[in-house]
Amino acid sequence: MKNFIVYLSLILMLLSACKKEEIKIDVTTPTRDGEYSINQDYEITWTDTVNCKVNITLYDNFFTKIADIEKNLYSLEGQNTYQWTIPADIQYGNNYVILIEDVTDPTHYGYSSRFEILANSFNPKKYDALNTENSSSVFYDSFYNNTNQWAEDISTDLHANFFAGAYSLTNFLSDQWWVLYNDNLTLSGVENYQIEIIIKFTFGNENWGGLLWGYSSFDYKSYYFRTSRSYIYIGEYLETSTDWLNKTIDVTYNSGDYNTLTVRKFKDKYYFFLNQIFIYEHQYIALEGDKICINLGESASMYVDYISLTSINIE
Repeated sequence: MKNFIVYLSLILMLLSACKKEEIKIDVTTPTRDGEYSINQDYEITWTDTVNCKVNITLYDNFFTKIADIEKNLYSLEGQNTYQWTIPADIQYGNNYVILIEDVTDPTHYGYSSRFEILANSFNPKKYDALNTENSSSVFYDSFYNNTNQWAEDISTDLHANFFAGAYSLTNFLSDQWWVLYNDNLTLSGVENYQIEIIIKFTFGNENWGGLLWGYSSFDYKSYYFRTSRSYIYIGEYLETSTDWLNKTIDVTYNSGDYNTLTVRKFKDKYYFFLNQIFIYEHQYIALEGDKICINLGESASMYVDYISLTSINIE
């Protein structure tokens, strides 16, 4: 019996020693050379050697607590990620650190590298982040007349005219879609931008249409944001169409009425909105051309209420 107790005590001592040796939290982001701005989303990442609960806290480099980020968060053995939106009330500074500590044993913790939070309050995923102070109009057409000289009645296959303050388009072909562009509407000289179009399908259940941008009339390459009554299509057309996103519409869609399609390019990302609701983001890809186009599908008919290009004037 005595030998058993000694043996059990040794096992418990070894397990206790192993536990202390194994527990380790390594915070991998934010990093010293990263760019972080208020009102924008970032990933806090760390590795853990055990399963536990942790608190995530923002400190300055003088170990003054700035804000609780998350409490009692499950941290799993291996790689962990937490999505963090930097609050608008955080002050600019270059001496911030993230502390992640075990809830039950605060002596087991990890710090991030010191990092900088910038004062830029623009969040590209928020539709209303764009305003008159941080943007300027490059092109706008509400189609009350044809001052920008859009094509009218191109052929018997495509009907195009102006009706009730809209650009009315009907494609009579079942095996060809149409691209309509205006020489005044290009991305030339615009680095960060927002393109927006409002459309309404007028008849037919299989209608689809939307936007092309980066269009080259030389080789027809472009990127697209299209919608039908049921689906969203976002992608690139090189030799063939490649969808980045192809999904059933699961946000508010105005069937039989106007819908707003928005493409926002900011720095190295595209951000897409349907009726001002963020739906998708994708890495920016260099453009083949600079034209912005209205895209009308096979056997489709739609009204275009307006189309616009806005420059985002934020560094």
